[in-house]
Amino acid sequence: MSILQNIRTSRCPICGSGVIINETIDIGIGKNEILKHCNGGRWETRTFLCGMIIKYIPNFSKEQYDEMSCRDNHKLIELKQTKTKMLEETESFINSLNQDEDFKKVLLERIEYAKYNI
Repeated sequence: MSILQNIRTSRCPICGSGVIINETIDIGIGKNEILKHCNGGRWETRTFLCGMIIKYIPNFSKEQYDEMSCRDNHKLIELKQTKTKMLEETESFINSLNQDEDFKKVLLERIEYAKYNI
């Protein structure tokens, strides 16, 4: 049984995953009461196994989500592959430069940092 009153989405709108791993409602700090907006709505969140997070925003009385939070989003997968390819090509170009090794090392360190932040 769900604790949510306003979120009706039961599957990820991108990949269709129906496995819910977390549901939350906002509770006041140090209080045993559920926070409510002046219009009566509650802040609610539902998280699916694929990473998709659906949020109910009472200010607008609607559900919101970010397409990029679904790990099985084909657009996101293609974007990561393109970025990885671009970084590999940049790394290859830097290695081919006729420059001192210290300078190349600094540039390659930045490439390594970028790889972990794709």
